[in-house]
Amino acid sequence: MPDQTIYDSRDLRCKEPYGAVPTGTQVRFTLRPARAEGFSRATLTAYFEFDNNRMVTLPMPWTGTDLGRDEFTCTLDTGDYVGLVWYTFQLEGLDGRRKQLRTYQLTVYDGADQVPDWFGKGMCYQIFPDRFFRTEIPDPTGLVGNRSVHQSWDEEPLYKPIGKTERGMDICNRDFFGGNLKGVEAKLDYLAGLGVETIYFCPIFEASENHRYGTADYSRVDPMLGTNEDFTHLCGEAHKRGIKIILDGVFNHTGYVSRYFNGDGFYPEPGGGAVQGLPLLRLV
Repeated sequence: MPDQTIYDSRDLRCKEPYGAVPTGTQVRFTLRPARAEGFSRATLTAYFEFDNNRMVTLPMPWTGTDLGRDEFTCTLDTGDYVGLVWYTFQLEGLDGRRKQLRTYQLTVYDGADQVPDWFGKGMCYQIFPDRFFRTEIPDPTGLVGNRSVHQSWDEEPLYKPIGKTERGMDICNRDFFGGNLKGVEAKLDYLAGLGVETIYFCPIFEASENHRYGTADYSRVDPMLGTNEDFTHLCGEAHKRGIKIILDGVFNHTGYVSRYFNGDGFYPEPGGGAVQGLPLLRLV
């Protein structure tokens, strides 16, 4: 029996309340296996990742039936915890059968945080910086990663394996079109005319890939996009037009050629990155 027929985290019959929850929330979980499967017991096991993976195991008593399905229910108290909770379920039959469901994620946020009044209201426009608009054709020389730049905005992006590495054939995504922050600034009046009230940027930090999700240096804007000062100026001009800016920070992402791993030795700091500091480490 597929897990989703027993538990669907998006179904209020199985999990209430829906989605991420503030601290202190009592989250109600219900399993709904088919009655014909003959399960008699159930348990919930939850791991509080940011509390040293503290484990909580709760029994899920049988609470009734609904449309030919048994229901086993329990309530998890999030207390004052903030972070991710990973949880799973186990069902048992009278004959000793056991079924382990896959692992799910619950996000618990700080309920005391004040959400800005403007957040979630009005039109939000997402920008993939490299593809939005460029004011000049950039020179990739001296930048992290072996980048190339399309001379024509109308060329097709490259998508093919590039080179054989110890990690296999790489799709490097290092061909750029050169969209930049000044290009976004040049289009602010256009965006305002569309009724845009929030711009949501895909990553803008220094990175070797055109999508910039493999961040190389969180301390600065990618030079192909501009400078930190260019970003500050862009924010100021956007605010003059009533437009807010949100960054996709991806602070749990980094790249093999980043300052932190320094896989190709681009960054000259003494000791280098993890690759130089831990010569026995093999990244696969």
